[in-house]
Order: sequence, then structure tokens, then C-alpha cells
Amino acid sequence: MKVVLLAAGLSSRMRCGNKLLIPLPGGSLLERALENALSYCGDVTLVCGNDSDRVCSAAGKYGVNILYNPDYASGQETSIRTALENLDGPLAILPCDLPLISQDCYLECERMLAGHSAARPLYKGTAGHPVALSQKAVELYRSSGVRLRDLLKSLDTNFYATSHEAAVHDIDTDAELERFRAEVSSPLHQ
Repeated sequence: MKVVLLAAGLSSRMRCGNKLLIPLPGGSLLERALENALSYCGDVTLVCGNDSDRVCSAAGKYGVNILYNPDYASGQETSIRTALENLDGPLAILPCDLPLISQDCYLECERMLAGHSAARPLYKGTAGHPVALSQKAVELYRSSGVRLRDLLKSLDTNFYATSHEAAVHDIDTDAELERFRAEVSSPLHQ
């Protein structure tokens, strides 16, 4: 299963700029997402848009594939569409602002995709990431014109319970970034 990381967003809820590039102990959100994805597989694609020169430069040392979403300002669904119109499945797709998604999360999602069109983890009832899509699901997305969220409801999607809080632990605000910074700076994390 290939991995698609979405890195085109505006970070509009952040006062500090592009959250993916902010230096943190152990690496930026972008670096963490890339390293975690590459620990699972070598076929990783990064979808960029906002701040693409800096994002691509930071990702350069990882040797991942890059797709550019020219319509990134219209929202995340445009990045999903950019990926799914250019890549075949099976694949796992997720935003780069989930710094705790590990190899185990990807492996669990891949196992849960077996025999289904799609798979998505639920942590305590909340839908999380990564979202795994079979080739059939990718083809249906291309032809349907509907949002991925809506397509998942109509497919044979395995919404499975996970014990990995990482599936829903995203960074969307300055306060969440500061809490994460404190977590990774604590002696227990080092």
C-alpha cells in the first residue's frame, strides 16, 4: 500500500505560519510525517500547494514523489482529488499534521483494508487516519465526482476501532502545537 501525505494546506488557524515547517524537537511535523510514512513503505507521495517551494525543499532529502495541487486554497478535497487522479491504489491517505501516526498505524490500516473497498480507523468513535483505499475505491472516486467522505459512506468501508490515539491526534491550532512541543520536549520523550 502506497502512502499519500497531504501538505498543501494554508494553516489558516495558526498565527505562526506554515505549521508543517516549524522546527520542533525531533523534527518538524512534515519531517515526522515523512519519516513515519517511510518507515512503513518506500512509495510515498507528498501533495503540496501552499508554500510549495519551502515544503518541497524540506521534503527533498527524503526522495519522495511530489504532486502539486494548484487549487490548494479551495480546501483539502482538492489535494485528495489531485492525488487520486494521479495515483492508483491501494493507498493510504492522510494530512501531514498527524505527527504520531506510526508504522503500526499503517500496518493496522492495511490489514483492515483486506477484503474491503476502504478502511478508516475510529478512535473512541471519532473517525481518524490514515484512510486506506483499494484500487476499486480510487476508480469510483475518479468517476463519482463526490467528496471522499461521502464516497466512504457508500462503499464497503471497514470503519474499525483502533487503540492508536495517533489516528486523531492532529495539530490545527497554536495551542495544540505548543502542547505537542511540550510533550516531545519532556524528559519522558527523550
